[in-house]
Amino acid sequence: MRKTVFFVIFLTIALGVKAQYVFEKDDIMYNVGIAIPDAFGLVPSINFSGEFGAIPTGDVGIISFGGVVAYQIASLSYYVPGANGNYTFHRFYFGPRAIWHLHTFTSNKYDLYAGLGVGIQIHSGYNNYWGERIASSAFLSGESFIGGRYIFKPNLSFFAEAGYGALAVLKFGLTFKM
Repeated sequence: MRKTVFFVIFLTIALGVKAQYVFEKDDIMYNVGIAIPDAFGLVPSINFSGEFGAIPTGDVGIISFGGVVAYQIASLSYYVPGANGNYTFHRFYFGPRAIWHLHTFTSNKYDLYAGLGVGIQIHSGYNNYWGERIASSAFLSGESFIGGRYIFKPNLSFFAEAGYGALAVLKFGLTFKM
């Protein structure tokens, strides 16, 4: 009788416990980080992104929607015969993105995800020697990435993303869960 009671209690707990994942429906997370830039320079950019867990995809994962903002400023000094100066450029990116968080394994410490986005990049250059704007442009730009989070406190984690877009090929920083 005693074994039967323990078995019923164990079975009730085992079936009643929900699998723990880092990112669930209705969760909100914000990333703050720096990024190693793409082909346009050597100066890191700063980036902010956020996401909201919206569409569960069964045991496979959850789809979240959010946005990203990134900014980069760089300065280049040059000397050519007859002229020298300083060229400064600013790059700004913003746009929405969708992320699929994989629930292929049960973990409350790791979150693996992949995503796509589209945004607007704005470039502006300024020649300090001549005192004039050299170039300005704005264009539509895509973003694709894979990433992960390691949770070291309930509402705080480390994130890293690799891919193309949003002024960077590699981003890393902190994630805050609301």
